[in-house]
Amino acid sequence: MLLKQLFISAILGLASFATLALPDVVAEYSNTQKKGFERQSSNFTFARNQQQVITIYPQKQTAEYWQKRANGRHHFYRFFTTDQRSVYYPPSDLSSLNIIRSWDSIENLNPLSWLSSLEQVDSQQSAGKTVDFYQGTIGDIYVELDWLPEYQLPQRVLTKQGFKSHEITLQSLKQDPAFIEQALDKWLNYPSIDYADVGDSENDPFLAKMIRQGFIEHAASGVYDSNGRVIQGAHSH
Repeated sequence: MLLKQLFISAILGLASFATLALPDVVAEYSNTQKKGFERQSSNFTFARNQQQVITIYPQKQTAEYWQKRANGRHHFYRFFTTDQRSVYYPPSDLSSLNIIRSWDSIENLNPLSWLSSLEQVDSQQSAGKTVDFYQGTIGDIYVELDWLPEYQLPQRVLTKQGFKSHEITLQSLKQDPAFIEQALDKWLNYPSIDYADVGDSENDPFLAKMIRQGFIEHAASGVYDSNGRVIQGAHSH
């Protein structure tokens, strides 16, 4: 089922409930994963406004979009920018795929509960910004978090578990309220399909390719879940 009309009407109704105001930001991050002697590096763009978050992965030519809902059943879309197609994941399918995320872990890149779970070891001024430094363990995962309280975003996050590590590091940060809407103006024109209907469209060459590459079954946006584990999908292909 195509959801373009639902998509448009939902965007127009974004101000239906109150939220704590966070600054609209566009942030560029580097992303490094290590497993033994293997190392994978990439980058991504993270953009946030009051009810929407998009993350752009240029190496994979994909973009992900979360839209906040008052009932906690947030909408999730993945755009394939080269193929100019999109897939919508209904909340019920997100649950079946075990992609259940709190809004704060979406709009802050990691759950705010980390700030109380980790020990603050320092606070400094850097380039005119306050940086609070946290470290500790969440479950069996060691975490270092350099936090920007003014922007409610990490400057750096490092997680280690055994011989695996994952680190994201902020490269640039700006405030650009128009960034998300300008991106959506283009992506909204892509033909869209429900994730639930993918199985009925096996003859679609685009969907067949995406299934082979793992993008369809394992969709996930963001970096970490509430237990500190890397959310697979966007960063592992």
